[in-house]
Amino acid sequence: SYRIRRYATEMQLDLDGRMLCAANLHYDSGDIPKPVFMLLHDPMRSPIELSSRTSDGVPTGYFELPAAVERDGPWLVLPRADSSVSFRPLFFAGDWQPVVSGEDIQSLQKAVLTFDHASPVSSFASVLDAMAINPMHSGWQFLQALYEGYGYLPLATFEVWKALVGHTHAFAMALFKFEMEAKFLGRLEAEFPLLWEFLPIAEIHLAAKQDRKST
Repeated sequence: SYRIRRYATEMQLDLDGRMLCAANLHYDSGDIPKPVFMLLHDPMRSPIELSSRTSDGVPTGYFELPAAVERDGPWLVLPRADSSVSFRPLFFAGDWQPVVSGEDIQSLQKAVLTFDHASPVSSFASVLDAMAINPMHSGWQFLQALYEGYGYLPLATFEVWKALVGHTHAFAMALFKFEMEAKFLGRLEAEFPLLWEFLPIAEIHLAAKQDRKST
C-alpha cells in the first residue's frame, strides 16, 4: 500500500500539557521532526529551537513548549532547515491578540500583527505602496531577512509573499531589491500564478529608475 501526501507528519499542540507532538509519524527510519518557533513579525530574530523528550535515550517526538512563546507572538512552528521530517507550518498565537488599528500601517511588522484573513482590505497594502516608491524602506530588509532565514520553505507559507506578488508596483521593485537573482525569480514563477508577460514593462522601467536614485 502507498500513502501519498505532501508532509511526513502533522504537528499538534497540547496546551494543557504544554507540549508539541508529532502525529501519525512512522518511526521506522528513526527520524523525528526538528521544529522551531519563528516570531512572525520579526524574521530577523533567531528562531527558538526545540529538543525532543527522550525515553531510554530515544527521542519520542514530544516537545515541551518553551516559556518564551507565551510572552510574545504570533509564532509559526516550522521545520528547521535541516529537518529530514517535513510538516505543515503550525500557527501559535502566544500572547498575541488581533489588533484592529485605524492608524496608518507603515511597517511590515505592524502589517503582520494586524493581518486579518477576513478583512476585505489587506493590512500589507499601504506598506507595499510605500515600498514600491522607496527602495530604502525597512520593509525590504524584512523581506530579505525572511528569504534568507526561511527561504527553504514554500514562499506561500508567509502571507507577505502572496501580498507582494499581487502588488504590481512593489513586485517590480522587488526584482531589483533581490538583484534579479535567477533562483528567486524561478521560485516566484513556480510557486505563484505568475505570468511575466503580464507585468507591465513601464513598471520595470519606473522601479529601475527609483532604484538607481537610491544608489
